[in-house]
Amino acid sequence: LLDKVSELLPKGGLVHGDNFSLLEAMCCLEAMHPKMDSGMKSNEPTTLAEIIEANLLPSDKSLSLPEVIGFMDNLLACEMTCYQGQPIPQTLFTCLYLHRPFELMSVSYIKAFGIATLKTFSIARTVIIRADIYMEEDFVTPPFGF
Repeated sequence: LLDKVSELLPKGGLVHGDNFSLLEAMCCLEAMHPKMDSGMKSNEPTTLAEIIEANLLPSDKSLSLPEVIGFMDNLLACEMTCYQGQPIPQTLFTCLYLHRPFELMSVSYIKAFGIATLKTFSIARTVIIRADIYMEEDFVTPPFGF
């Protein structure tokens, strides 16, 4: 029966119940997928030091103008997501350059933008915490080393 049904299912298709939503789909794990299954061992570098050592982080000097604009746009989107209550490690700190901006950013306007982004978020976070105008589920307050 399973073989017959699987022939009707298009490649990448999903069999699910009526109450299965996009939220559940986003929370699913794919077994044996290196990025989804935490039990899978990967030979890829995982720490910033390993990424730098393996030369996997491109120099900001090598970015073209459209790439710089894309970088800045992505960083603004990450900052806005922080203000909407998402944790810093899942937003701003997905940009590896922001982990060590003075060391990893050498182009002056990219470095200024990165540092300004960090400083702006730091000021906004401080104001929100001091004003005590947030609910724990609406704004993540742990600094995560920030």
